[in-house]
Amino acid sequence: MKPGRLTHIHMNALLIALVLQGGSAAPAASSKFPTAPALAGTEWLNTKEAETAAKYQGRVTLVHFWAFACGNCKNNLPAIQRLTEKFAKQGLVTIGIHTPEIESEKKVENVQKAIEKHKITYPVLVDGEYKMWNAFGTKWWPTLYIIDQNGKARWYAAGELNFGERKGEAEAEKVIESLLKRKGA
Repeated sequence: MKPGRLTHIHMNALLIALVLQGGSAAPAASSKFPTAPALAGTEWLNTKEAETAAKYQGRVTLVHFWAFACGNCKNNLPAIQRLTEKFAKQGLVTIGIHTPEIESEKKVENVQKAIEKHKITYPVLVDGEYKMWNAFGTKWWPTLYIIDQNGKARWYAAGELNFGERKGEAEAEKVIESLLKRKGA
């Protein structure tokens, strides 16, 4: 890592934290949803660090915890991409948080290869030390959170969105649509 790079990442994380803070959960009981914490990790991939913080201010954000060797995570990637593409022009911001499940997933270069292989278009924060995983209280791969314009967690799902009869992608779509219609949620 280049000198000064970690400092720059932490400055961006602090700026993003200002946007993502405040999160009591709705509509379910607050114990199910974490407060949206400051973003901190090893490195940002798939984005220019200088522009990352600005993307989140006052925007609906889909936070996607994943690991590249996780089968359920891979099965969710097309749904995450569809949601991202469908709502990006309306203001949705998607970030991936890659938290390793196995040793080979701890290498940043392997995460970058997975991003390229799966054609992920949104920014990915590498969470090799489980800072974000623990801060959000995440327990399973994959996990998604939808954060409103005021930094409050509004929806949560763990596991495959569209497994069997589950309609998680459709649920997420409804929540995103609802939040995007609200000014300053």
